Amino acid sequence: MDRHWFKGDDGEGANLTGKINNLMSTDLGNMIDGRDFLFILIFAPVQIIFSILFLYRILGWSAVIGMGFMVLSFPIPGKLAYLVNNVQVARMKKTDSRVQAVTESMNVIRMIKLFGWERKVIGQVEEKREEELKYYKKRMNERLQLLIVRGSYILPLIVMLVTYASHTLIFKQQLDAATVFSSIGVFDVLRNQLHMLFWHIPMTIQAKVSLDRINDFIQNLLDSFNDKEGPVILDPNPPASDAIGFRNATFTWTRQVPGTPTPSRRNFRLHIDEEVLFRRGKINMVVGPTGCGKTSLLMALEMHFVPSSPDSWFSLPRGGGVAYAAQEAWVQNETIRVGISRSEWS
Repeated sequence: MDRHWFKGDDGEGANLTGKINNLMSTDLGNMIDGRDFLFILIFAPVQIIFSILFLYRILGWSAVIGMGFMVLSFPIPGKLAYLVNNVQVARMKKTDSRVQAVTESMNVIRMIKLFGWERKVIGQVEEKREEELKYYKKRMNERLQLLIVRGSYILPLIVMLVTYASHTLIFKQQLDAATVFSSIGVFDVLRNQLHMLFWHIPMTIQAKVSLDRINDFIQNLLDSFNDKEGPVILDPNPPASDAIGFRNATFTWTRQVPGTPTPSRRNFRLHIDEEVLFRRGKINMVVGPTGCGKTSLLMALEMHFVPSSPDSWFSLPRGGGVAYAAQEAWVQNETIRVGISRSEWS
């Protein structure tokens, strides 16, 4: 078979093992911690609305000014929540990469010892660990959460001062004991609700990030159980029905369903130009320099076909099953002689 060059765009299909481990531990824990998100949607807004109404009955239009100041200051915790979300997503990706490196090393530990790659593997794991620790050393996520929590105490105090100042300086009203103590009680309720609201926001954001990660994983997992695709041939002069190969084809990990509101995040695409035919009952060799796409060609067995031109076709019969053995599978649990020569007497 002629040598061909293949090209593909990097996707998010890497670090699968590490991602599964994190989904089962960290992400599920985050979702449990964020289970009280209904507090943000229902309970807290109702309490805040009634507090504002009571303040209006007690202080009049000065309470409206104070609440207006509170509304204008809401973008600050909103921006902090947005930063917390971005930091959490980036940190989880680094954790996935580190867990994946450790898991892969343990899976092929025999091959690592066989070829003396201990220092190289240790260096790779330490490098990924250092990248992960950068987010923990900076403690950016914790600092942002601390600002959100502190804001839940400071914001009601500022709102109370602005309300009292507008009541006395703008509307020229006096603050008697009944007005002050009754309004302080309402402000205390408002402060508690804002504190609980800002306390739940970071946990809800982390739960949302974890939920998106689990949903993306399950969606891609379900995609692998779609109906098996038969040969797709657009060429008016197709090859024999039992042929194995493709021409002018593009392969993706996820089939794009019509009407889907958002495209899949796994946007890896493998483009194959011209025609590639495999011979049945023969050993087919794919030859090329490092990085040209030899492994990606075999990965097309598990991808979805996307026609690139009117003469595109592909035929990968899977009725009898498809087996894919990675390079590490050739290292056997035997002696070095048997592992290399496949025979103890060769």
